[in-house]
Amino acid sequence: MLKSVELVNFLSHSNTTLSFDRGVTVFVGQNGAGKSSIIDGITFALFGEHIRKSTKGLLRRGSNQAYVKVNFTIGERELEAVRKIDAKGTASAQLYEKKNGGMIPL
Repeated sequence: MLKSVELVNFLSHSNTTLSFDRGVTVFVGQNGAGKSSIIDGITFALFGEHIRKSTKGLLRRGSNQAYVKVNFTIGERELEAVRKIDAKGTASAQLYEKKNGGMIPL
């Protein structure tokens, strides 16, 4: 289950954090408000996939780096996926598991 998503310098989001509860979540807003960018951020963080033309194009204008962090659970496991992008369009990814109050890289 998705718990939260954090988007920093990702597309139209300079610094956005959303938390999710059980049930259905609906994104509502005007065109260009960043609704699709949230979905792109989630799929990019978890799978490295997006619908944009290039990974470099995911950076917010004027930014040198961006990242998306997604916190989620699978059963009793609490996990965090982080994917970063630099100005060259190079992406890096890391998956963590929350254990004993800390985040352990997997």
